[in-house]
Amino acid sequence: MPEKVRRGVILQAVSQNVTHLWANTILFVDHPLQASSHLSSISKDIKVIGQPPKLVEPFDDKNFVNDMLRARPGFTFPAAEIICNERTLENALSKWSRYLVVGKPVRGRGSYGVKVCRTPEELGSHCCDLLSQQSHVIIEDYLEGQEGTVTVMPPSPRRGHDDYWAVPVVECFNHADG
Repeated sequence: MPEKVRRGVILQAVSQNVTHLWANTILFVDHPLQASSHLSSISKDIKVIGQPPKLVEPFDDKNFVNDMLRARPGFTFPAAEIICNERTLENALSKWSRYLVVGKPVRGRGSYGVKVCRTPEELGSHCCDLLSQQSHVIIEDYLEGQEGTVTVMPPSPRRGHDDYWAVPVVECFNHADG
């Protein structure tokens, strides 16, 4: 959604006396919730539920987060490779011998752009499509099994959580074909 449209939606909500906005979207440094001068005069009256966009943006990069976790003991990761252009894609396709493989965008939420690929041709086509939308793509081994989502929350002593804590695990279901 273009910035002008995002800003318009936010301003429309505020004009209808909305006092709380849930930042359930992809956040980035220049997101209108963070940077719009149109919200400056009313920012004290609006509460945003979620993380500040300028703090979230680095963690929307799956490769950045995976590298942080890889640097810590105790985490296991699938084999993966970063693709940044057609040359690195060709190199990866020539040496990647294990299929099923997942191709996914480095940035994004949920399952957008994530695809299980069964052949080098399918993976190459999918990665080219993603590269036309983004600057980087991750190729990684497909992991079979049940998928779940864990949301880690910051300390909130007033709510009885003196340290980081997790909301209940959400099991993913209805995945079709991987």
